[in-house]
Amino acid sequence: MMKSCLILALMFQCALGACWLGWVEFKGVCYSFNPDYQPWLSAQASCKLYGARLIQVDSKEKQEWLVKTLKEKNLDGVWIGGTCRLHQSTWFWIPSYKPIKNYTNWSAGQPSSPSTEQCIQVYSYYQYKWNDLSCQTALQYVCEKIGTTKLHF
Repeated sequence: MMKSCLILALMFQCALGACWLGWVEFKGVCYSFNPDYQPWLSAQASCKLYGARLIQVDSKEKQEWLVKTLKEKNLDGVWIGGTCRLHQSTWFWIPSYKPIKNYTNWSAGQPSSPSTEQCIQVYSYYQYKWNDLSCQTALQYVCEKIGTTKLHF
């Protein structure tokens, strides 16, 4: 009986286009704040398992919402979807490959070492602004997904 109720609840939730249990909605997009620590590539792969991607922070409004939510969840720093791994010193959102140029929120002096620090974190030490960091560093991360459908990659 309990299994049937859970299946019906999930079907109802999916029919409404709502976020999955544990995900947070903002402007029609669902976000998962992942407490486990992963290197950037592993975090990206984990998001992909859910048909999602690392968050693409492409507006001031989204940045402000992210910061507010990170503070509410007591998260100090997370991976976001930006990298220059493909072309040193040219930053892109992955996997959309959109150049990071219309909106940025780098901390003063950042990015500082794109030859060795090729992935972007949002970090409380820098007042939740962006910092370039070695992609091998294990951090918590934020996935984003539009409703219960796949994002366009």
